[in-house]
Amino acid sequence: MIRVPLILAACSYGVGTVSGLYYLLGRAERRSFAPTAGLVGAIFQFTFLVWLGVALRDFPSADRVGALELFALSLAVIYVALEQRMKFKALGAFALPVILALTLAGLFLESRAPVPATEHELLVIVHAVCALAGCGGFAFAALAAVAYLVQDRQLRLKLLTRLLERMASLDELDRLIRRATALGFLAFTISLIAGSILAASLSRPIFGNWVVAWSILVWVLYAVVLHLRLNASLRGRRVAYLTIGGFTLAAALFVCLLFVQDNLHKLAGG
Repeated sequence: MIRVPLILAACSYGVGTVSGLYYLLGRAERRSFAPTAGLVGAIFQFTFLVWLGVALRDFPSADRVGALELFALSLAVIYVALEQRMKFKALGAFALPVILALTLAGLFLESRAPVPATEHELLVIVHAVCALAGCGGFAFAALAAVAYLVQDRQLRLKLLTRLLERMASLDELDRLIRRATALGFLAFTISLIAGSILAASLSRPIFGNWVVAWSILVWVLYAVVLHLRLNASLRGRRVAYLTIGGFTLAAALFVCLLFVQDNLHKLAGG
């Protein structure tokens, strides 16, 4: 019963995905229903997370299903916000399929018993929320990078199609990549700091831990990308490929945390 809002969210995202793709491919002359469907889906998903938090008597990220759905919700919120600020009206065709896939995965993923709350619960929440927000920023940077590569190919081959008309310009996509990467990097940095303080407070060693090493690798990669961008030495397709590669690394870490136990994180339950 608790997953009914999640099912409704998936249905809304599904409608938005179809509408977004229909608009992108030039089948619809007017604006798509993707933004509205994304907003409705986010409301249902938020309702599910509230119910889950009440059932767990803890922050939803304590459960791996909750962590996955929080990530999907963060993407949905970012998407709806960007739709209001940008002229990239076909963004839903890129973002909503990913959000839908994450939401559906949560429907079929088995919940695990959460870790009992500690006196450092606020640090746990900050660490988890900022990590998910950081991954959300990286995800949107990667989606914009995919759109950039598609748009770039269309222009290089001189394919004057409706797909070209419906997408944002290369400059707009480049700005979106830069801003999403910067915001994601800021949130991810805060998450690492909060996690380090938390580990120190609990007297848990962080050196030699594979999750910490992986997280630092992701942080260093994005730090290098941002540094090169600020020095105007990295532009265009190279930025797009590095952004997609960075998110692939971050996404792999998130997936591993859902299923693999380590001595610091307990998303896998157990």
